[in-house]
Amino acid sequence: MIKNRETGRGPAKYSEKGRGVYFNQLFYRWCLICKNSGLRPSIELNKLRWCDVKRENVGRWSKSKGETEDKWIAIIYIKDTKTGKQRAVPTNGVDSQLLEWRKEQKEYLSRYYPEQKIKDTDLIFCNPANEMK
Repeated sequence: MIKNRETGRGPAKYSEKGRGVYFNQLFYRWCLICKNSGLRPSIELNKLRWCDVKRENVGRWSKSKGETEDKWIAIIYIKDTKTGKQRAVPTNGVDSQLLEWRKEQKEYLSRYYPEQKIKDTDLIFCNPANEMK
């Protein structure tokens, strides 16, 4: 539970549009994705857009079940790198985090900013109060 800054007791006071809760969720997902992907925080992760992430099924055939088991990974395409060449980063565990974050973002937008929708060109970690920048 996040404590009130002024008194140090009780729940924190959030702004009128739930920004405190939104940014708590954003920071939590940002930390997990940063750790699991290995991207540089200020240069690569903060500039990441939804169109830069592709999902790929790398499932395998299971003899015991007699069917293909699905396993989804996210492949992140980084355009701005140290060498200047685009690179693809296959990540394990980031796909589920990105799906959860997109779901949380949609819920927040539908509740507080119903006129805004998530587009592929939007930043993944954006501020809805600042036109998704």
